[in-house]
Amino acid sequence: MNKEIEIIYKSYASGTIDLNTFVEAMAEYKDVEPSQEEVDEIYTTDLLRKDVERVDTGLVTGYSYLDNFIRIPVSALTIIAGRPSHGKTTMLMNIMMRMIMNYSDKKFFFFSYEEPQSQIALKLINLIASEVLSEYSNVRAIQGYVKNGFSDNSNINNAMKVYDQLAKNRNVSIYAKSYDVEELCVKIRQLVEEHDVGAIFIDYIQKIRTKRNFNSRQLEVQYVSNEILKVAKDCGIAIILGCQLGRGGQNAHKIRLDNMRESGDIEQDANLVLAIFNPTMEKEHEAYQNGVQTQYERCVPFRVTILKNRDGVVGNEIFLEFDRPLNKIVNPKIGVQNESND
Repeated sequence: MNKEIEIIYKSYASGTIDLNTFVEAMAEYKDVEPSQEEVDEIYTTDLLRKDVERVDTGLVTGYSYLDNFIRIPVSALTIIAGRPSHGKTTMLMNIMMRMIMNYSDKKFFFFSYEEPQSQIALKLINLIASEVLSEYSNVRAIQGYVKNGFSDNSNINNAMKVYDQLAKNRNVSIYAKSYDVEELCVKIRQLVEEHDVGAIFIDYIQKIRTKRNFNSRQLEVQYVSNEILKVAKDCGIAIILGCQLGRGGQNAHKIRLDNMRESGDIEQDANLVLAIFNPTMEKEHEAYQNGVQTQYERCVPFRVTILKNRDGVVGNEIFLEFDRPLNKIVNPKIGVQNESND
């Protein structure tokens, strides 16, 4: 640094001169050429502005109450965590379908480690059709409709056409092969090279294996998470991972970030962690355990808690509505209370 400039800096830092005097003094040296060593250190607000313009602010989920607080981050991991049968896969599919509507020029990819392609496709058709054939097992009823070649339900027929169009355009692609994490990362990189990827959905992380050997499953899951994070960063894409939680003990109705630590500290790799909780499902599970019968409810509350959010608030609980036969999660009706953090 030029000796005179250094003196001006030190004078301003020590309070000997005020800001206006500092700016005027520095203006006299605006044409001073920096040394080659200093070139890489100069980061002006013009460069900052250019960098900020390139930053992707993230993807909306399509749920207005949720989008008030979060964005799905790009070049990062998002985790959707939930207990068995609480709607983890359903939430992943609902967010994907809403993203397809909001980002129609993008391609979305769903990797299922739990269900075959046919089952995921049937669930997506169920979402699109919004037609109840059976209040207790609608996906199975639609499966029978497709299997038996029925053609008298216009809503389902149209939904199948919409699904076909989305699939042919690669707006949605389903993969149900049990890739190990090394194969999965290669596949994701290939998809990014070939398509304008909106987001990758993976259901769910504990099902993914690796070619490497580890002393514990916890370390293996941690390695899997790290590898997927590398791909998200390298490719500049959003990856949304499902994560299964245990049912917990006495405090079963409250999910905390601690509940994920048994899964290999994967929450440390994520920028955003959303915990889903289906109070009705938990109530029915407890009743079944105690030999008590409960009355079936079609539309039930569905709670989403922001457990981690590197770009904003945490602890907020957002209540959506779950239409069970349709596997559809929707914004709540006007007047439903949504809570802020405690």
